[in-house]
This record gives sequence, structure tokens and C-alpha cells, in this order.
Amino acid sequence: EFPNYAEIYPEHVDRGIIQLRNFKQREIEILLLNNPEGSSYTSWQNLMNPLEILLDKVDKQFDTVLFIKDAVDNSPKMRKACKNFLLWRWWGKLEERMAHMLIPHFKRLITGDGQQNEAKRRAAAVQLMELEFGGVNLQERGLSRTATWAEDITDWHHYQAARNNLFNLTQIWNENIEDDMSRKSFLVRHHEELEGLPKFVLQDAADAALQAGYQKATAEDGPWKITLDDAMLEP
Repeated sequence: EFPNYAEIYPEHVDRGIIQLRNFKQREIEILLLNNPEGSSYTSWQNLMNPLEILLDKVDKQFDTVLFIKDAVDNSPKMRKACKNFLLWRWWGKLEERMAHMLIPHFKRLITGDGQQNEAKRRAAAVQLMELEFGGVNLQERGLSRTATWAEDITDWHHYQAARNNLFNLTQIWNENIEDDMSRKSFLVRHHEELEGLPKFVLQDAADAALQAGYQKATAEDGPWKITLDDAMLEP
């Protein structure tokens, strides 16, 4: 069953991030308990099954927020909430401060003696790459400590600084595209020019016109502001 997207507001997204972060931390702690460091035994059921369920939950929540931002509510508050979600997600789908303990287990699944088929070995390899892209191998005992002196700056801090710059560049690029799309809009005053469009598209166009200052805009009589938002383009 799909959620009622129209009843999801930016404050719900902000609270959802906190709840999802707490849920993920608990699940990672359980993963570490079931796959202790130094153990010579690794099973798909103890590692990959719960991990895939956890990551799938994160992805579904993010996709829902992204859809709302693109197709339902493109307000500045929702865009900010989506950016906060993206920032949290960017810094790793796993809590990386202790995730280095899982690396030997992933390697054991990849190089196992025929216990896993090719598809499972590739799935484990993808998760191992996710950890390495997060800089887990560069952390001191897996802990991301705070540097207070110049000599304390490590390769891990340089790597995370580069990742932060990349995220900012990506965000600036996406925001520039969104701003350019919002500027490329035009006003329609004659209903026959919009013949055949669904009623909800006309309503969205009238709402956009209201936001642009056309106080008498209605879905029936216009005027309608046509934008490049997904909600208008996809129908």
C-alpha cells in the first residue's frame, strides 16, 4: 500500500531521518554481535540477509522523500529536508565507525570454497566496495576521531574532506538544474491550449500560478503556469 504522499510534510522527513538513524544503529550493533571480529565463521543468513533488509529500508524511505520533492511538494522546506536526507545517506549506508569489523566476513563470503553462488559473491563484493568507498580502511581502529592538531590529520580526514567537497559540488549542480528548470516556465491563459491534460496537472499549474502572484488562478479558468517539474512532464 502506497503512503498518502500529500500528508507527508518536511517536518515528518526530519523526524524520519532521526528514527531511521537510530534504527540503523541498532541493526548494525546486532550485525556486529552476530558476526564478531576474529570469528572464522561467516554465514549468508547472519550477515547479508539482515544487511539487505536494512539497506532496502533506507533506500525505500529515501525514494519516497525524493518522489515527494519531485512530484508532490517542491517547496524550499521540502527541498531542504530532502537535502538533509541525502547528506545523511551520502555518508554511508552503514555506520562506518565500527564497520571495519565486517570486512573479513565479506571477504570470506567472496572467496568461500564454493559455498556461495556467483550472484551471492557479487552481492557481497558490492557491499565490501561500499565500505571501502566510505573510507573504512583508512580509519584508525575503525574510529573516526576528531583531529585537534595539524599533526593529527590523517589520510582518513583528507579522504572525508574530498568526499564532502564532492557532495557539495553534486548538490550545487542539482540545485542549479532545479533553479534553471523553475525559471523555464510559461503562462497559459487559454484552456484550449491545454486540451487533454489530466485535471490534477491543471490544478498543479494553477497552484504554480498562484504562487507566482496570479491570485485569481483556478484549475478551471486559469491562468496556468507550466513548469518543467516531473509532476507536469511525466503525465
